[in-house]
Amino acid sequence: MPSFEADTDRMRQIGARLSSVVDALNDEAHAGFDVNALGFSEAVGGLSDFISGWSHGRSEISASVKDTQNSLNGAAGGYDTAESDTRRAFSANQK
Repeated sequence: MPSFEADTDRMRQIGARLSSVVDALNDEAHAGFDVNALGFSEAVGGLSDFISGWSHGRSEISASVKDTQNSLNGAAGGYDTAESDTRRAFSANQK
């Protein structure tokens, strides 16, 4: 039977670090830009579309990163529970 080990502390640490990615993506400083300040009417439409797309893209990326955090934390919890249950069952069989 193959053997494997899951480093649940490391999984949780990575999940916690992903919070900084989410924070950066949700930072209001990146949320908008006054395209009219450019003064070039030809560029305003294209830049406005880009900024709108970037805002939408950031939300999607942020949601994906949060899903990854949840998956890491869930997996770590599952591994911890399985290990604890296995130890308990092994101990019970040793008596």
